[in-house]
Amino acid sequence: MEIKVLFIIGLLGTAGYLVGRGFIKLGLTGILGYLIVGFILGPVFKLNIPKGFGEIISSFTLSLVGYTIGISFSFDFLKEMGKKMVIVLIVEVIVTSLCVFFFIYLISKNLPLSILLSSLSSATAPAGTIAVLREWKAKGSLTNMIIAIVGLDDVAGILMFTVGIALVRGILGMHGEIFKSIIFPIWEIIGGAFLGIACGMVFSYLLKKIEFSEDGI
Repeated sequence: MEIKVLFIIGLLGTAGYLVGRGFIKLGLTGILGYLIVGFILGPVFKLNIPKGFGEIISSFTLSLVGYTIGISFSFDFLKEMGKKMVIVLIVEVIVTSLCVFFFIYLISKNLPLSILLSSLSSATAPAGTIAVLREWKAKGSLTNMIIAIVGLDDVAGILMFTVGIALVRGILGMHGEIFKSIIFPIWEIIGGAFLGIACGMVFSYLLKKIEFSEDGI
């Protein structure tokens, strides 16, 4: 059974790679080919992912995405593009949330539902965007700005959802749960930021102490 699962995973990976290369030859992004293969062959094989395995892969992938976003920041970049980045982020989050809230409430007349969906609407999936940028080897201030925005708007989305869930619980009369719903997400964001900074400083110090030869070993 395990051999069959590994064979199917290998087949999916090979098919995704070949179709992706075909899309690149057509001048399109290979990511689109990977998605199409997954959409078509996934339901065909009906591959059952072991419980917990998906969470491990997701966490590992998100950690790599977070690392990629983090290395795009530098003091020079923040000094040059910091104000513009904040303005773009605020406008993107506010406009998106307001538009979603307006149309959802217009259709459903459900205030709690409108608040929840609008607070979720600003979040994006940065992995796909970063993969496309890396595939096309995009570089420069605009690329760094895009990478920063797709990462930071997820942070903004978490904060928006935290506020949204607190408002909904207040509307529904669940006042005892409001503090808990606010403090834990904020603690995760702040704790994650400090942990990332601490690890970055440690690794930066260690790399300075390591001597590399001319061939990089």
